[in-house]
Amino acid sequence: YYHNGSIPWIKTGELNDRVILDTEEKITIAGLQDSSAKLYKTGSLVIAMYGATIGKTAKLGIDATTNQACAVLFDIKNELVLTDYLWEFLQTETENLKRLAYGSAQPNLNAGIMANYKVPLPPLPKQKEIISELHKLKSKIEELKTAASLEKSTAIAEFEKTIFDQYED
Repeated sequence: YYHNGSIPWIKTGELNDRVILDTEEKITIAGLQDSSAKLYKTGSLVIAMYGATIGKTAKLGIDATTNQACAVLFDIKNELVLTDYLWEFLQTETENLKRLAYGSAQPNLNAGIMANYKVPLPPLPKQKEIISELHKLKSKIEELKTAASLEKSTAIAEFEKTIFDQYED
């Protein structure tokens, strides 16, 4: 079912609060047809249900399948909650979701816990405003990370040049 597959197969390790545009593994059409796997549409939200990655999320930027350690929120009723608002909210809830997990060796969430999880629902215009502000802040964070990385590289290069120039004399 994995040999020469073309259908994206998501594992919880790939859930990093980002949009998924590709996956490490793929399954075949036979794998999709002969198993309980479902193909989820672009825009669906994925949440890790087991172990160390509990509560990590992703949004599908492609149609994809998942392993059983993932829950997928699809057909979200956007007249009540905007998908991006729900996703942003869930990204803030990782620690709370971990506390709800049960089991000692490998804590788990289940569909019932997720179905009953309370989400604050401001009016849609407010949800849009929240999403817009969060996207601006996240964009600024990425800009600052890029600038910091460049500054670090420059500082290392200057330090090394200074050290090596000292010993060339």
